[in-house]
Amino acid sequence: MIFTFVYWIFYILELLIFARCILSFLPFNNKLVAWVYAATEPILSPCRKLMDRFNYNLPIDFSPVLALLLLQFIQRIVFSLLGLIL
Repeated sequence: MIFTFVYWIFYILELLIFARCILSFLPFNNKLVAWVYAATEPILSPCRKLMDRFNYNLPIDFSPVLALLLLQFIQRIVFSLLGLIL
């Protein structure tokens, strides 16, 4: 049961990041878009800072790709630890 809950948390975070990528190309400005941006900014902001630290001045924002890779890595660690505990 806890594996399913954790899986869905990570899955929803991934969907929100994908939604933000798509919404960044569209001229919408409503409460749902603001909520998606507010929900994903704590994840994407450190990734952006990390990429700026290594001086990757690219014309395209690759922080969602980095965030998705880090989420997958963290998910594997969490599942491994849950497997040891349970």
